[in-house]
Amino acid sequence: MLHARPASAPHVASHVAPRVAPQLAPRVAPITQPRGGKDDSRVPWHSASAAVGSEAAPLREGARRTAVESRPAPTRTRSRPGRPLTAYANGEPLDAADQHLAGSDPSMRDLVQRLGPVDLDLPAARGNRLGALILAIVSQQLSSQVARAIYTRLLNEFGGKVPTAAQLLAADQDHLRTAAGLSQAKSRALRSLAEHVADGRLALNRLPRLSDEEVRTQLMAVTGIGAWTADVFLMFNLHRTDVLAAGDLGIRKAVQAQYHLADLPDIEAVTQLAEAWRPYRTRACFYLWRSLEAASVPA
Repeated sequence: MLHARPASAPHVASHVAPRVAPQLAPRVAPITQPRGGKDDSRVPWHSASAAVGSEAAPLREGARRTAVESRPAPTRTRSRPGRPLTAYANGEPLDAADQHLAGSDPSMRDLVQRLGPVDLDLPAARGNRLGALILAIVSQQLSSQVARAIYTRLLNEFGGKVPTAAQLLAADQDHLRTAAGLSQAKSRALRSLAEHVADGRLALNRLPRLSDEEVRTQLMAVTGIGAWTADVFLMFNLHRTDVLAAGDLGIRKAVQAQYHLADLPDIEAVTQLAEAWRPYRTRACFYLWRSLEAASVPA
């Protein structure tokens, strides 16, 4: 299970003033398509993806969005000030990550109080790192249900098991694409992934020893892997606790809802807002994703 709960953490005061990203209220920059053919997808790996749908429509809307100059700053909280949150609704004491989130950001406090403790676990993303990356590529811009159906069909071509890089390279690419229901772009991405693993450019067994940024650099050298895929891999496979999927459409929609914004925030605005969540930005993303669904994540 992914808990992202370190054994120890520095004490966090319960009355820390929230940091407000200046862009959040007065302005939202236009949203543009990612460059270079990378995925930079905005759909999380879990069932919240079904709630937010494809990123195509929001991108078209974003291309027409103009700056909003006269809107007041968003109301950030409904919590009662001055009372530190010490326990979840079920009576259990907050862990270190949620103590920090609740103490540093009133809107996060509301989420912790309503939804905590939150724990998103994706069995298919655990363990086998090549399998997790295959799933991440397949999942780009798809709902979790569709992505898992394609992933299962892909594995069935290899006896129901995660293929090795050599097996992926040896497979008939046209047959594999048709049998699994892959797009041309995802088929190319899977081949590029297999090539990088097979020739040693991407050493999967070394990734746990690398920093978050080093992992991103290694992964994003693969055709079809962008920031989104790298971030969710860091979260769900390597269990890194301070990863922010700022480009994820679900995260941006949840920030818009929780911080009462008139427009969808851009990546820069989300990143600035999330400074208050360090060093537990992964947990904050889990709360934002869960806020979109407010239901159990399917296994």
